[in-house]
Amino acid sequence: MSAAPTPGPWALAGEAAHGAEVRGPSGISVAWCGMASVHGDTGSHYIGAPEAAANARLIAAAPDLVKALRELLAETMTRDGGICIQCAERVGTDPEAPVGSHMEWCRVAQARAAIAKATGIEP
Repeated sequence: MSAAPTPGPWALAGEAAHGAEVRGPSGISVAWCGMASVHGDTGSHYIGAPEAAANARLIAAAPDLVKALRELLAETMTRDGGICIQCAERVGTDPEAPVGSHMEWCRVAQARAAIAKATGIEP
């Protein structure tokens, strides 16, 4: 079971010499993206202040992106029988319902998977 995130909207609170902070509507800190040296199986990568700020901007946009995807899915799905306009596959009208045999290339299925990734609720 996933916990609910801090309610949006989120905003970039400012960029500093070592990174950037994302805050929620009441000014509460949601995330800090800072400079780092990352070492892994594929080698090393240095995250500088510009990349950290870009990551923070992406995080700040997350609630808006999830909301927009949900609204887009609601418009894409027909109300009478749940036919995906993208690929004519029957998928139901609930944008967070399991996708079943829905084709992997379908943009609707990809949007549902992105929502699931962001919310922690598996499609």
